Amino acid sequence: LLTVGHSAFYGCIKLSEIDLPDSLLTIGNHSFFMTNLESLTLLSTTSDIGRSAFGGCQNLKNVSIEPGLVSLPVGIFGGCISLESVLLPSTLTSVGSGAFAGCDTLESLAIPDSVSFIGSAAFSGCESLVSFQLPTSLEATGDRLMQDCTSLTSIILPEGLTAIEANSFFGCTSLETVSFGSVGSIGNSAFGHCSALKEISLPEGLTSIGQSSFTMCTSLAQIKFPSTLGMIPARSFQGCTTITSLSIPDGVTTLEGRCFAECLSLKGVQFGSTTTFVAIFSFIDCPLLESFTVSESNPSLTSSDGVLFADQTLLRYPVNHPDTSFDLPPSVTRIEYGAFQGAKNLTNLGLNEGLLEIGTQAFQGAESLSQLTLPASVSVIDPRAFANAPRISSIDVNPASNSFTSVDGVLFDQAGETLIAYPGGHPASSYQIPTGTLRLSDSAFNSAQNLTQIDIPETVNDLGNGTFTDCTSLTSINLGDQLNTLGYNLFLGCSSLTSLEIPPNLFGIGNSAFKDCHSLESVTIPDSVETLGFGVFQNCTSLRRVNLGVRIGRVNNGTFEGSQNIEVISISGSYRPFSSGSFEGVPSSTVIEVPTFWQHNQSDVRRFWGRLLKRLPAVRFAGDEAHIDVDYSINLFPPTWMKFEFSTDLETWQPVEEVILRYQTFVVPKNSPIFSEGKCHFRVRIEAP
Repeated sequence: LLTVGHSAFYGCIKLSEIDLPDSLLTIGNHSFFMTNLESLTLLSTTSDIGRSAFGGCQNLKNVSIEPGLVSLPVGIFGGCISLESVLLPSTLTSVGSGAFAGCDTLESLAIPDSVSFIGSAAFSGCESLVSFQLPTSLEATGDRLMQDCTSLTSIILPEGLTAIEANSFFGCTSLETVSFGSVGSIGNSAFGHCSALKEISLPEGLTSIGQSSFTMCTSLAQIKFPSTLGMIPARSFQGCTTITSLSIPDGVTTLEGRCFAECLSLKGVQFGSTTTFVAIFSFIDCPLLESFTVSESNPSLTSSDGVLFADQTLLRYPVNHPDTSFDLPPSVTRIEYGAFQGAKNLTNLGLNEGLLEIGTQAFQGAESLSQLTLPASVSVIDPRAFANAPRISSIDVNPASNSFTSVDGVLFDQAGETLIAYPGGHPASSYQIPTGTLRLSDSAFNSAQNLTQIDIPETVNDLGNGTFTDCTSLTSINLGDQLNTLGYNLFLGCSSLTSLEIPPNLFGIGNSAFKDCHSLESVTIPDSVETLGFGVFQNCTSLRRVNLGVRIGRVNNGTFEGSQNIEVISISGSYRPFSSGSFEGVPSSTVIEVPTFWQHNQSDVRRFWGRLLKRLPAVRFAGDEAHIDVDYSINLFPPTWMKFEFSTDLETWQPVEEVILRYQTFVVPKNSPIFSEGKCHFRVRIEAP
């Protein structure tokens, strides 16, 4: 016997023993895949083995390969979940991708020093592998080398290995120590979620680490960076919750976004002389961070009283800075995006004359900051600078300002045409926007927690986006008749809003406009509205009735998702404006009202009521009869009884047919009461057989 062909014994579950002759030269792909072999000896004469030849042999425990074989093919023993012992030949030079992937019970494996290459995921998911040493001759590996080897406690990387590929040790939750050898690069997520790793000393000569390379290493307390590393990339140490201090050495020039985000124990950061760029959210969600210090020889960054600056820009105020008051130095001209975000102890902030610009979310989450006075020099303010700053009760402006003005603590542009920011902690429970105001900036009323009522004058023609987000006490608002669009996230999270009258000339409602309005009970969409964005009424858990106007041209996916208590959706239009997910999450008990003039063969509705209804019913009149077409896609097993019912008063329901299979047309008299007042009321009830 010279050859065993491809898949020759594939799935032969009764095959538990084989004796391969010394004449055998070739074993094809999947030859013994998913058999019940218990042991295997491959002789030196068998030099050509196909991919996954013995993969999925779940009873295979012992493997011995005599010298002669040069390469282990892809997946040769992948999924052999009972494998305990493997003897590899001294002639081996490469191990293919997935060769031992998913070998759950394999505790140890000796790879001969002749091996120079190991493929992707070769040992991925070997959950019992504790004792393992990479060969000294190893030069390269694929990605996911030992991903999810959850029992592995230590690894020594050989001197000849220059790169650790992406996800190589991701999820090795018992890994405590790593010797990095002469590695020059570490790939994305290479050591992500190694939750037992306590300290790392990255070698000199290392020039790059990938994004998320050590993310969620929750026991990591000590990091030594080499001087050869130029950049710390995005999310590289995110979620390393045990780190208390950092020293960024000379050589590092750049910190990317979220590189040390969610380091919950981090208190202090020291920068060397070469760091020139620190991204906006490098240290976001580090609640104990108290101070930044910068080398005096750094030409780009400086620190003063623990606060980080770049030239004339305030970059970052530590969230746990112990002082309650802070005055900006006279040289500062710009406050960076999110600079005071989350500053929990700061109650008083003095802004200097000479300040020109305030960036977006500059004071977001500054939970103790109660008042601000803008100097006359400020000319640019991002409209979201004061979003989610719950304690600011007043935003005042130096009277000499040519750019802004304050009216009762509310910030406007100098002309009074744009309302820029209503303070989140303003004490008033109601607010009348002044007549003459033309527009509201994005997030203008964000988190205005005390407001219960807002009146908008006829002069306002632009409400912006996210304008009333998280106004959790707002119960009513008068929008006026002049508006033509409602922006995205407009009333997101207004959990006390029970009702509102949508302007009659509106033609569009943006994405998530009323999402999480948990108290909203009913909505009437006027006939002028043509489009509803994604998730407009998502999670409106008190919503009972929705009336859709006649010009609705499209209802996008997820419009009513999570609104589990809708009782009636009334559709006035003469055509069907729905996408496949328009009614995702709408309960099967919901009543749908449709006009009697609806026509057939229009848009599919494939997810209506748990993917049962393919098309909304169409009514066609022929002489004295009305023909009602219903198209169902029933994919339930066992078969399900479905009742199709009509009503004239939405209280008394009359069944038309007990069981509906696939496509059916019902014929009823044209003068049937189900067509009262030009509406056809119907619902579907699903019952067990």
